[in-house]
Amino acid sequence: NEHVSIDLQIPPAFYGFIIGRKGSKINHLKQETKTIITVLSDKELVNIRGYERNVNMAKIKIYNIIENTKFLLPPTHFISLPLSDSNTQRKVKDFQNEVLQLKLANIDKSILIKPPSLHLTIGMLNLYLKEDIKEAVDLLKKLSQEINDLIGKRTIVSNLTGIEIMDDNKGMLKQ
Repeated sequence: NEHVSIDLQIPPAFYGFIIGRKGSKINHLKQETKTIITVLSDKELVNIRGYERNVNMAKIKIYNIIENTKFLLPPTHFISLPLSDSNTQRKVKDFQNEVLQLKLANIDKSILIKPPSLHLTIGMLNLYLKEDIKEAVDLLKKLSQEINDLIGKRTIVSNLTGIEIMDDNKGMLKQ
């Protein structure tokens, strides 16, 4: 059973979950696994040193912390398709004007999206490491070329239905 040292690439977004309030979580982890754990925030690494068996136990516990807390973090990126068709933008603007004319208590012009900014979000991503971002960008570039090969410059037609005032409470419409 020999001493080993390993580096885990851990996104800084998870440091708080690993370290805990005033270091309580990491100190407990060190005692429980009988290892030395150092967070190297400038390198996005967590170093674990100790006997091989203990280091592996600490590594598993750190990965479990990440797995159990990743749902608490908001997405870092999203993939969207612009809705740049002038007819769509005009219809959305008309819809917004109709909503504003209702003079509803919780609806103000400032909360409405500007039609040129319209987009359809097709995916939310959790990319916490620079390498993950680079991989995602490379994949999207590759997919972009494949999609372009399939559809060329043709416009994709889609029906946008079910657009409503942000609340299903129809009573709000009568105010």
